[in-house]
Amino acid sequence: IVPSVKDIPVCPATASAAATRVTARRFQIALITPMFGGGVETRTNDRDFPIRPTAIRGQLQFWWRATVGAECGGLKELRDAQSAIWGSTASASRVHVLVENVVCDEPEACADFSWNSRALGGKGAWRIRWRSPFDVQDSALPYALFPFQGEPPPDRSAKAAEPPSVCIRRASFRLVVRCPADLWGQVEPAIWAWVNFGGMGSRTRRGCGAIRCDDLAPKNPQDLMERLKPFVQTPSDPCDWPTLATTILIGNRQADPILAWNQVIKAFREIGRAHV
Repeated sequence: IVPSVKDIPVCPATASAAATRVTARRFQIALITPMFGGGVETRTNDRDFPIRPTAIRGQLQFWWRATVGAECGGLKELRDAQSAIWGSTASASRVHVLVENVVCDEPEACADFSWNSRALGGKGAWRIRWRSPFDVQDSALPYALFPFQGEPPPDRSAKAAEPPSVCIRRASFRLVVRCPADLWGQVEPAIWAWVNFGGMGSRTRRGCGAIRCDDLAPKNPQDLMERLKPFVQTPSDPCDWPTLATTILIGNRQADPILAWNQVIKAFREIGRAHV
């Protein structure tokens, strides 16, 4: 059978140069608070691959939904838009994430158990002793770290039922993101939000594994609010998925990230106590 002209499908339009040209951007990133987890196993550091591109991809997709994705009209529109950029089971991602030049400390325990012979009226009991930097003066950090404190031995002669978790205190790496040039308006807000509000590993919403990228850090509070403005949703029209907060609380400037972290966790702790 000889096909007729009408049976031949129309040739698709040629993609624009901007849509097909892949560009790469590089971001130097450093941990500013210790990282728990980040490996394949939950709450476990991976000694061979402490900074995993797959974990970063997951973070970037979350922050894409919280920023650019907040403009979608519903979950179906969100899923379709996300799949078109980040891929799905049916299509490959158009964004490629690489990690280079990883430099990090060896994982170390965040705390120890020590025997307090004066506890319980002289009967004695185990107590947890947090290591640096979690032992800052007037520390509220244990309020955020309780999942990592482990379980002390049942008696003085036994071993710990579950030792305190290990963490990576310092690390730096270069993030390389490649995507078509016309996608950077979608991808860059996700990277910006991740490095300023997110982190690596477990408990990032409580400040663990916080990161910093000097090139993307806000210059001042006004700069921060200007960058947030396009993505903040009104309280009267919330999305069905996590988005950026409508109000940002900005505290006193701290030179030490650990002290700033401690200040924020104190606020969380007071809010928690007020609702007990």
